[in-house]
Amino acid sequence: MLLRRFMDHVTQQNWTAAVLDFTIVVAGIFVGLQVNSWNDARLERNLETRYLERLHQELENDIAHFEFGQKLVNERRAQIELLYQIIEAPHLAQSNQRAFVEAIEKAAWKSYLPINRTVYSELVNTGNMILIESEDLREGLSAYYSEIDHWELVIDATGAQQHYVHETAGVLNKDILILIENNDSTWGQPEGFQLDPAQIETVAEDFISRPEAIKWLPRIYQQHTLVSNVLEQHSKRASDLLSEIEQKLQERH
Repeated sequence: MLLRRFMDHVTQQNWTAAVLDFTIVVAGIFVGLQVNSWNDARLERNLETRYLERLHQELENDIAHFEFGQKLVNERRAQIELLYQIIEAPHLAQSNQRAFVEAIEKAAWKSYLPINRTVYSELVNTGNMILIESEDLREGLSAYYSEIDHWELVIDATGAQQHYVHETAGVLNKDILILIENNDSTWGQPEGFQLDPAQIETVAEDFISRPEAIKWLPRIYQQHTLVSNVLEQHSKRASDLLSEIEQKLQERH
């Protein structure tokens, strides 16, 4: 309608009216584009806020994950210390049956476990990282996850646990391993743990007679200590990122 009127005014050489029509058309287009721009910006800010909230939750989960890792570190190092005590005094195996066989089995288990990075991976893979307005926060997140990737590679590369597991193969038979699994507090309340004293004595003698296994214990202990230090560093960085995200969210509300 407006376009037809504009063409009529041009045909009639009514230039004042034509200019006015043209101005109205341009103004309408400009306002429409501006409204669309404002709406897109609002949607992007809402999406950024949602990502920040999800990142906040994921980082809180990471900190809890690191605390659990520290608990594993303490358990693993205590198990190695018990093994050294029994190496020096084999009779202690009888009064620490469950702890002793669990130490043989679990001392080399990992204490550095992978984290869940669903939100960060989604941001990177979809190209939505640009939605995070703060460049400092984007760089902080990148450094945080890069550091985690780095230490996963470093810790896995040592191979001390694999050597220990290979050298202790056969010390614990199938029945003892099943007993350990069935009495793991992770799966509920243990039903009880009891082995024949002669069986424990045999296990202790077999373990102590394997110097190729025992020689890896210091390296494994050191690795758990390294994990403890790394987890502390991860936890601090995650806490700093949490504080930064909380500030951003407060500015939005």
